Amino acid sequence: MPECDIQALIARIGGAEQLKRHRAQIRRTVTAIRTQAQSLGGLLTDAERQQLLAAGAVLERWSARANQAFAVRQREERRMEAERERRREQARACFASRYAPTTLHDKIIMACACSRVYEPAWPAFSVDKLRKEMQWVDDHPERAAGAGQRFVRMIDEAFERVARDLIETIVWRNDTAVEAAFFGLASRLDAAIEAQRVELAAVLGEVDAWLVRYRLLESNTPVEN
Repeated sequence: MPECDIQALIARIGGAEQLKRHRAQIRRTVTAIRTQAQSLGGLLTDAERQQLLAAGAVLERWSARANQAFAVRQREERRMEAERERRREQARACFASRYAPTTLHDKIIMACACSRVYEPAWPAFSVDKLRKEMQWVDDHPERAAGAGQRFVRMIDEAFERVARDLIETIVWRNDTAVEAAFFGLASRLDAAIEAQRVELAAVLGEVDAWLVRYRLLESNTPVEN
């Protein structure tokens, strides 16, 4: 079967799983046709029996084409996933080489900046999010035990999550080399980081004081994770 016909068949039917379901249905239909052709015996004329068997043969030929298309689609899906994973590893390496925050302040700034770049209108992590987390603990003193550690862990997880989201935007840009896509992202992210340093200056002091209040840090110790 020519490659162009296989691709046309795949396009008409959809993904590999749909092809798999079609193949199973065809096999059942062919078996039923042949069983009926035999069981009806003398009730069928030779011409009618041949018509039934011919219908089964048509379905079998279609099934063979579906098998071929299924194999092609599976190979293509595996190739695409392998390429995405290659781009993912490359993008992670680019990101880690340029952005590796170690202090809590830097992680907060990075998490906010990444969120702004990824979703400017509705950032997942922001100054409001920080203040709400601190206020919630203040309003629920019964949950104060371990609040500082939970807060720091929340910052770590927020940074990892938004960094992963940004990396995925590079992975799925198949029309652009990873380095070029990362360069475009980095230029926007660098600007967002500088903007967040200014915007977060006051709230970082609030975070330090809040953590000291919950005895995570001494008042004269730099805030680091």
